[in-house]
Amino acid sequence: MKELRYFFSGAYTIGLSSVFSLLTPIIVIPYLIKTVGISNYGLSIVVFSISMILSIVIDFGFNITGVNRITKDRSKNNVIKTVISITFCKTFLFTVVLAASGLAFFLIQGIRSYFVLFMYSLAIPFSSIFNFNWALQGLEKLKLLALITVLGKAIYLGLVFCLIIEPKDYIYINGCFGIGIIIAGFFAGRLILKEYPINDKVTLQKSLIIEEFRSSYHYFISNISIYFSSFLFPVIVGMFTNIEMAGIYSIVEKVYNFSRAIFSIYQTIMFPRISNLIEGSVSSAKKAVKNTYAFVVLFVIFEAIIIFVFNQQIVQYFTTEHIDLTKKLLNMSAFALLFVAVNCPFYLLAIASDMKEKIMNTFFVLSLIAVFCCCILVYLFGLFGALWALIFTEALYSVLMIIIWRTRK
Repeated sequence: MKELRYFFSGAYTIGLSSVFSLLTPIIVIPYLIKTVGISNYGLSIVVFSISMILSIVIDFGFNITGVNRITKDRSKNNVIKTVISITFCKTFLFTVVLAASGLAFFLIQGIRSYFVLFMYSLAIPFSSIFNFNWALQGLEKLKLLALITVLGKAIYLGLVFCLIIEPKDYIYINGCFGIGIIIAGFFAGRLILKEYPINDKVTLQKSLIIEEFRSSYHYFISNISIYFSSFLFPVIVGMFTNIEMAGIYSIVEKVYNFSRAIFSIYQTIMFPRISNLIEGSVSSAKKAVKNTYAFVVLFVIFEAIIIFVFNQQIVQYFTTEHIDLTKKLLNMSAFALLFVAVNCPFYLLAIASDMKEKIMNTFFVLSLIAVFCCCILVYLFGLFGALWALIFTEALYSVLMIIIWRTRK
């Protein structure tokens, strides 16, 4: 009962903020497509995908190791030391990303015509420095985490409707997204420093910085591998079909991500608690998952039914073009949710157990397979191939996560 109360309490606050976050693209996509056109929107999505990969480079797995470290030791000295060291590491990584981006524009002539779009989009990886959601999650300050999340998305919405008013304004879309996170993150950082002020005992040592990278690189490779493949999907669609099809895929992807957000909500709520429980007893952690996850499964089944029944209305909300095609793709994406429902609890238990090496190796291989399958299937079947690749990837992911958990020492 204790775990159920904790789950439902967190589900209410994080759930509401997550729904708002996921409604944000649903609100702005029709407006953006109408204002800038589906081709310009598709181009911004391709650059957005690249920017998100750069953000994952800067996050470097700190969103997992930082939560674990704060959850297990919430003393003021440890909290502020962890926040400062990880922020320093992220700043260093952004400097590297910025230098690499400048070199890429100098060497690759084909992307120079999109220089302004790419420059504004760098606000997204830059915002990773100011994203303190991992610290709030480790401290189990779920209400504050929800508030900061809503604030960032609200700022993004306001900027989009103020700045994107004609087709040429598509260059600002990704910048608006990054600025929202930066402003909200600034407030989050101030609130953390107010409760955990910097003192003389906190020193930024070289050994601590090295340890941050050493303990997080497994999760970095895991995250960059799996997200590299998923964010490459619209790029691959654009390469083998056209930018318009990339835009259509993005619509389906947005609805799919909205539907699978319940899994992210569950992990955000339960990760700190499971991480604590698993230190003392694996059976207690498994019991906590078993007692709470059934509600997630029921909700996913309900979502799948909604997608199948109301696919026409969902598609027409976003676009009046390629309606039949988008409906079929949407139905296929709902099928992939069933596989996500299988892999989610096993992944949660694995990261709480810090099985980072096995996760790293598995995700690296999985990403290569996913990208290869997407290229082949999109080349052979067009846009439908991307959805078949997505379903195959989620199914294989489920099998591998079960194997990882059951073969643990």
